[in-house]
This record gives sequence, structure tokens and C-alpha cells, in this order.
Amino acid sequence: MKAAKLCQLGFERSTLFQHLGRKHRFYLPNRGALQKHIRAVYEEMGLPENAIRTIATLRPQRDVLYAHEELGRRAFSVPLGPFELDCLARNSADDRALCDTLLTQEGREGFTAAYLRYRGWDKEACDVETWQRRICDPRATVDVG
Repeated sequence: MKAAKLCQLGFERSTLFQHLGRKHRFYLPNRGALQKHIRAVYEEMGLPENAIRTIATLRPQRDVLYAHEELGRRAFSVPLGPFELDCLARNSADDRALCDTLLTQEGREGFTAAYLRYRGWDKEACDVETWQRRICDPRATVDVG
């Protein structure tokens, strides 16, 4: 299982996606959006030419294109700190190889905590594990202190 496909592995079946995914979409910057094969993917998603052009010109690690089925599209800037960038803006070949390795070692359930620990976010990794335990066993008590 490749990390590049991670976002397609089950998220589309989640309740959150079913609620938000129909009307709300977020598109990250993609300098290659105007290339023929990539443009075709965006067109298949229903984006018009001007939206694809916007995606190609958004500033990496800063801008996002928000699209709403009824309200239209709007580009905006998001102030991302080190934690957010580690979670959202890593896409080098080394990053993908790391994700593939962690996914193989930890499985889908342990991937997030392992990734956060690798990046030095130990407290956040513990928070993820605590949340996962609570979801798996709602009777479990959670120490938030």
C-alpha cells in the first residue's frame, strides 16, 4: 500500500466525509495543475478552467482553494505553523518513502502516532493514541491532564 493513496483508503467512507465531502472541497496548491494529465483529474472532479488555474498559482504551504457546491470557490491563506506543515505539507520522495515504511510497520491504526513521533511530536502522538483508545472502547477513561 503506497502512502500516496493513503487519503483514498477509507476516508471517503467516513461519516465526516459523507457529510462534508458532498458540498465542501479543499484544494492545495499544485504547480502542475495545468499539465494535461493533471488538468484532466481536476476536470473530472468538476472544476472549471479558472479554478484549475487558481490551484496552479496558489502559494505552497500558505494558500488553499475552498470550493462549496452552492456558494462557489474562494482562495484564502492559512497561517500554518511547524506542526501543521509537518502534517500537511510533506510530499518529497523521502517523505513518501517514510510514510510507506511507517504504514508497513505500524498499519493504518498506528501510522498517525508513529509519523508524529518520527517528526518529534511526542505529546501529539500520545494524544492520538489516547483518542484511538477512547474510540475503540468508549467506556475507557481518558486522562486529559
